[in-house]
Amino acid sequence: MRLRARRLCTWLAGGFLAAATALLPAAPPAAAPAGAAAPGVAPAANTALPPVEDKIWTGIILADTAGKDGPVRVGNRWPGAMGGREKQLQRIFGYRHFKILGQTQRKIRTGEEDWLVPSKNFYLKVDTKQKIPGGYLMNLQLWQDKKMLVEATVKIRKTGPLYIRGPLVGRGQLIVAVVCGGKDSAWVRAYKPKLAVQPLSTAPAGPSPAAVAPPVPDAKP
Repeated sequence: MRLRARRLCTWLAGGFLAAATALLPAAPPAAAPAGAAAPGVAPAANTALPPVEDKIWTGIILADTAGKDGPVRVGNRWPGAMGGREKQLQRIFGYRHFKILGQTQRKIRTGEEDWLVPSKNFYLKVDTKQKIPGGYLMNLQLWQDKKMLVEATVKIRKTGPLYIRGPLVGRGQLIVAVVCGGKDSAWVRAYKPKLAVQPLSTAPAGPSPAAVAPPVPDAKP
């Protein structure tokens, strides 16, 4: 009798404990460590693009045929860095014909000196001091052979080229152009003139002479 009573008490106590455990709130899940993706969620792809390296382009331009009126002509090898600025050159320098004599392009390295050699006799020494909003602060030296022609500390913007008036040559003048920008704005591309429209042929329709077989001579015995 006592054994049955003891078993009944044990069974009732176990039931009450299970019911009380079921009523307790569930423990919150453990927080994921910082930087870890949530379970079942794919990590986001890294879409950050590498920074664009700025470049500096310089060219020696020969300007001749004085006159601010009339059409502007450029040479067949007109650089893409100066594309669309022909009228600007005419307005500033008063010439109508421009030809590129030499060009070069390098990456901009702040705090370092670099020599740009756009032509055989002209050199441009570039000392990039620091980066400023929209461009760079540079010290430029223009040399002809072993003689320095111009030295100046200038602010070169990405919005437009810098022109340096060079010496007179015959009936024209040399112009040094400096362009600062990324790959798309300072990249050098050859100028492609428009193709002339060929007139239509007025010859009568018919087989071409090359398509007509020549007569076969009679065979001789």
